[in-house]
Amino acid sequence: DSFGARFAIIVGGIGNSVHLTCYWMIVTERWKISNMNVLMFLLSVLGVLIFVGCALVTGSVFKVIVESCGKGTKGKAVGCAKGYVGVGSGVYVCLFSALFGSSGSGGAAGGPAAALMTTMMMPLPSI
Repeated sequence: DSFGARFAIIVGGIGNSVHLTCYWMIVTERWKISNMNVLMFLLSVLGVLIFVGCALVTGSVFKVIVESCGKGTKGKAVGCAKGYVGVGSGVYVCLFSALFGSSGSGGAAGGPAAALMTTMMMPLPSI
């Protein structure tokens, strides 16, 4: 890892914030794209870029966890981290459902909130 985990977390987190915001703007038609082929291409590319940003952050967080644990505790630490991710995803789903509703355009309204939460939470693992 020539750039380091903190750099990957920052690049992945900021990238996800930008890509989630762009995805939200396209889905809610704040950016109107009339050509269906261009629309599908942009949404596909943004989906891949969001996945890559998540992979950068996740891989870096697990690297930091593994490097900061003593001998014989890495498995427990990684297990705890996976549990935290599982619980966190459920908490975020409940939070978004409570804030934006689970029907209608509630999912699209959560785009800026997802981008904002990504920006706010990304520095935590690198502290």
